[in-house]
Amino acid sequence: MRLGLVALIPILLVAGCHGTSETKKPTTTADSQKPVIAKKAPAPLNNPMNLAAKELGVAPASYAMVNLYQFLRSPLGVRLVDFFPAGDKYDRQCLVDFLGRVGQLGIFGGAGKMLVVMTGRQITLTGLSRCISVEGLTPQVKGGTERLTVPGLASAESLAGRILVVRVGMTAPAAKISLAQYGRLDPRHFTGAWVFRLNPDQIAARIEGSALSAEAFTADVRISGTREALTVIRTALGQLDEVKALSPTLATYLAGLRVTGTGGGMRVSFSLPAPRFSRILQAIDLMKLSICTDPVNAKTFSCPEISQKELSAEVASSEKRGADVTRIRRIIGGATAAEAVLKTTIRGSAALTFLGDMSLITSSPIIKRAVRISLRRKDACIAGVLFGMERTAVIYAEQQEKLVMWGRARGLGSKLKGCAATDRTITPLGKDRYKIPTGSDFYTAAWLDDDTLLISSGDMPRITTAARAAFRALTLPPKILQLSFDPRSKLFKEIGKTDRFPGMNRLQLAFLAGARRELVGLATLNSRASTERLHTVLAIYSAMLRKEYPNLLRDGLNPFSFSKDTEVLASTAIGPGSWDLMSVVMEFAGAGFLRGLKEDIAQREREDALKAACARKRPDCHALALFQIGQKGDKGLARGVRQLEDNCKKNLSSSCLTLGNLYINGRGVKASRTRAYSLMMKACRRGDDDACTTVGDLWGTRGKTAGDRKLGEAALRSACDRRKGDFCFSLVRLFLSREGLKGFPRSLPYLKRGCDLGHTASCHTLATYLTADGLGRKTKPDHVKGLKLLTRACDRGYMASCNNIGDMYEKGRGVKPNLGTALRYYGMACAKKLGIGCAGMADVYLRQKRFSEAVKYQVEACKLGFGRSCRDLAVLHEQGVHVKKDTALAKKLYQLACMKGYKAACGK
Repeated sequence: MRLGLVALIPILLVAGCHGTSETKKPTTTADSQKPVIAKKAPAPLNNPMNLAAKELGVAPASYAMVNLYQFLRSPLGVRLVDFFPAGDKYDRQCLVDFLGRVGQLGIFGGAGKMLVVMTGRQITLTGLSRCISVEGLTPQVKGGTERLTVPGLASAESLAGRILVVRVGMTAPAAKISLAQYGRLDPRHFTGAWVFRLNPDQIAARIEGSALSAEAFTADVRISGTREALTVIRTALGQLDEVKALSPTLATYLAGLRVTGTGGGMRVSFSLPAPRFSRILQAIDLMKLSICTDPVNAKTFSCPEISQKELSAEVASSEKRGADVTRIRRIIGGATAAEAVLKTTIRGSAALTFLGDMSLITSSPIIKRAVRISLRRKDACIAGVLFGMERTAVIYAEQQEKLVMWGRARGLGSKLKGCAATDRTITPLGKDRYKIPTGSDFYTAAWLDDDTLLISSGDMPRITTAARAAFRALTLPPKILQLSFDPRSKLFKEIGKTDRFPGMNRLQLAFLAGARRELVGLATLNSRASTERLHTVLAIYSAMLRKEYPNLLRDGLNPFSFSKDTEVLASTAIGPGSWDLMSVVMEFAGAGFLRGLKEDIAQREREDALKAACARKRPDCHALALFQIGQKGDKGLARGVRQLEDNCKKNLSSSCLTLGNLYINGRGVKASRTRAYSLMMKACRRGDDDACTTVGDLWGTRGKTAGDRKLGEAALRSACDRRKGDFCFSLVRLFLSREGLKGFPRSLPYLKRGCDLGHTASCHTLATYLTADGLGRKTKPDHVKGLKLLTRACDRGYMASCNNIGDMYEKGRGVKPNLGTALRYYGMACAKKLGIGCAGMADVYLRQKRFSEAVKYQVEACKLGFGRSCRDLAVLHEQGVHVKKDTALAKKLYQLACMKGYKAACGK
């Protein structure tokens, strides 16, 4: 049983790389495989895909091929091996060493079986079994060949330490291909990149192609599948485009992303240069460090052992950083002074405090929850004032749900006055205060001078003369973003796990972006024991970093921690690569919060651009009207209606149709069916098919009076006269829906016209009328003409016609009976998931007394919703004929047949 797990080891590595293009490049690695058995005339090299197909019995549905030796020595390969899970049944290092000797690796899956092929040097079953602590996994050695069988699961063979083949779901004695043939695998099919294809049953889309090389990340992914699956993927990729627009740093990472349509699927191409690829590897390293410092997960992965000597050295080193600690304390102290001044205007302990540049503050999802201001107004002017603050301090008191914000930037007071002058909802409360409503809430804004602004949720707290002077004198350290919060507060309990901060009273985090970019944390704890425990965790983290990840230190991520009494200060110097990652995280977090402001500005810019386009090109005027109608509020709708009226007067049919819909629904105008019909018919006569369809539906199909129905017919007849076959057929459906079989005489001219215009449903319906009984036809059936029409429609892919041809050949209606031909036409319809076609096949097989095939197609027809077949299956199970007797199943099938509309099955 355990050997199956070993065979899955390479798959775990493959799963870390998202799927791939079958790139076939020659490789010159020293591990390229030579034939195992020398001959005078060397045998041709084998294609691994062909060998796998023969072994599995089918073409592989899932596969992966790689030059594993090259890949495991690439930067990404090293990281993936580093994540190789630990286990009590195998020796991790032993398995890693074993895989390191594998040159070529191929994994192939299909028909419920799996084949794993490895070629290299010194890869033996004996060597592999030494890594696994499971009894009974001792290979049998005979003549240089090793063989091992796990009954009912897998078999494995190896030859001369050069080839190892594992068959899951197959046995070695039944193998179709010899080990020698695997020894002649063509090395050109194995590259330093992954060649990967995945088609699991649970995923609707098929992903084929991509490559992940040693020094850069490139992908060429071809995706095909159902329309629903492709829609989901396109939506996800569209969100990436949105992120690129919002985040400059992320845009540089996603610059190489290309999405194109390819027939019934799509193609996604991606390229990431080596420098940015290394940033991703750093992120993997940081994630590994996080896992290894978590006592719950650390046992699962291979985490470095830190000796007491290494730990003591790290603690001693951190305690010698006196100059760094003094400098950081001085910077944080300056920011703390801003917090102290803010507290003079608000009572109670602060759950959250933010200090720094406003654009950085809004990047935090926490402040988005706590602030709850401006963007609810969708007001670009007020948002521009807030985001224009260059120095900002924000404090939030949880008990009172009160927020106070201080900000400084040139001309803030003048900007606020300008907003009030253009927005009447902003009301003055005196010479230096304004009330700004935000839905059911409001904020109060006051300026202390033209460059200093104070904002408070609700009423403004009383500002004393001393506080006013303190605010004017207040400064913040340049290029700092500081967050301070109480882990015990209700707010923090809702957004994070408090058990990560045992015994912590206060935590301050700061980004220092001066000459030295640093991430700083200052924690205040409730006891000396808690302080020492936290300091030890940070020391272990730092020691692990120095021991296992020197590349992060080289790029500047150089942490230290310092403890004193009940405080722990931790600082991490951030180099260019790590700062880039930090910027990505900050921008991504802030993207959602800034989206509202950017959308508001973009709306105005978009409308201006559409107006300019409308002035140049008339069809763009309809896009302008639709954009105005789609905006929130009555003003946009009114502008849109006026634009539609103007467009329709200029014979823009799409605008006439849209305006007619507004008159139908009474949106933005007084409802009027007469006015709506006039507008829509104007568009219909000018060739707008959508307008003709709408009129035909609203007045023809749904019309309650004879006059309405005539109006609907007129629209459809107008489109039919313009040689539109589908509209001719719509007119036929209108006649038949109202008059039943009596409507056929009126319908015949339009059926013939529609069929002549290439409309297959018209040909099928006309043929049905000519050949079927009971349709009110006074002439004899014309099977010859009907068969020609059905054949024409069937050849064009109309499966109902194929089914009817099968029925004619089965029953000898107008043709000589031929069950073989009937099966062929029924099969065409059934293959395209037409239930009645599968039922026809079942009927023919019953006549031929081929009962197993008949039952098979009855089941398929029932699955496709054909009620009669569900009833027929119910009868068979009820009587135990050709199937096992099962009255419970028969009852369910009767119910299903009734639900599918077969009334004869109801009540049984």
